[in-house]
Amino acid sequence: MSSSTTRRLVVGSVASLAVVAAAASAFAAPRTSAHTSFFSGGAGSAGWVTTQAEDGDGFSAQLNVPDSSSYAGIDLHPAAALPSSEPSFWVAQTGTVSGGSPRLVIASADGCYATEYVVDQASDGSWQQANQWDLAGSCGYAYNAGYTGVETAFAGRAVSDAYVVDDTYQSAGHTSWIDNISYGDATLSKPSDNARH
Repeated sequence: MSSSTTRRLVVGSVASLAVVAAAASAFAAPRTSAHTSFFSGGAGSAGWVTTQAEDGDGFSAQLNVPDSSSYAGIDLHPAAALPSSEPSFWVAQTGTVSGGSPRLVIASADGCYATEYVVDQASDGSWQQANQWDLAGSCGYAYNAGYTGVETAFAGRAVSDAYVVDDTYQSAGHTSWIDNISYGDATLSKPSDNARH
C-alpha cells in the first residue's frame, strides 16, 4: 500500500470517528423534557387513540388491561432531576376499576417510589385528575404524602424512571384513557408532543 493511500485511510478513519463521537455525544446529552413510549405485558395494550380526550386535541393514550395478569403503561423517559412543579395526569376509565391504578410512578435508583393516582375512581368514562401521592420503598411508606413529601423523600436522590402504569387485581379488566400528563416542563397529550428535547 502506498504512503498516500495509508494517509487517506488514516485521515478518513479519524474523520469517521469524529462524526461518530459527535453523534454519540448529542444522543447522550441529558434530556430536558419527558417524552413517551408505550409498554405492556400479558394481554395488555397501550397506544394513542382518537376515541376519547380530556382536552380539545382529540387524542389520549389508551391503556387496556383485560385481566389480572396483564398491564399496560406509558414510559416518560424523565430527566434525572425531580420536577420542581407537581406532575399530574387526567384519567377516564370503564370496566372494573382497581384501586391505585392507573398511577404515575417516579422511581429513584435506590428504590424510593412516589405514586400519584385518583383516590375515588369512577368507572363511567368521566375524566378525573390524579389527586394523591403516596411513598414506598427505601424512603419509607407514607400514605397521602403530598408532593411536598415527595420532594423531601427525593432530596439527594436522582430520578431513574417515571411512568404511568395500569394493572388490576380484579379478574375482570378495564380500559383507561390517560391525557394531559404534566411532567417537568412538558405536557404530553398527543403524538406530536412526543418530541425528544
